[in-house]
Amino acid sequence: MRKIKGVFVDVNARTVEPVTLHYTSYKDLYPLLNCKIFDVTRRKFGNQVCDVYCDDEGLLKEDWIPSAFSEEQPENDFLVGNLFVCTHSSDGDIASLTDEQIEEILKTKRRIKISDPNGVVITEVLMYNYKMEANA
Repeated sequence: MRKIKGVFVDVNARTVEPVTLHYTSYKDLYPLLNCKIFDVTRRKFGNQVCDVYCDDEGLLKEDWIPSAFSEEQPENDFLVGNLFVCTHSSDGDIASLTDEQIEEILKTKRRIKISDPNGVVITEVLMYNYKMEANA
């Protein structure tokens, strides 16, 4: 088992926090993300280009909750559901972020108001962009 350090967006708790995942295989991501099918995409948070593990069926859920938005087009470009942000090794395997990378990613955290069945609530999200030419 390896310990993978990353950033977790928990839409149920409405928080964005550093987390350590106890990782033996990709199957360890399912309970963290609380999903049946996940996908991995790349996004840039601050100057950190990262891997983002996310619920691949998030938008199909009845009461989906946003977890990350594009700085350029937040109304059209966003991710929903729980997210795990980390990086990968030279051979493509999941890998930990450094403490400095985590700190940089957390600088993109924002508190926003959203509507849910109980009314308007405050939730934490990450902001990203697609300009991925630099990776600190």
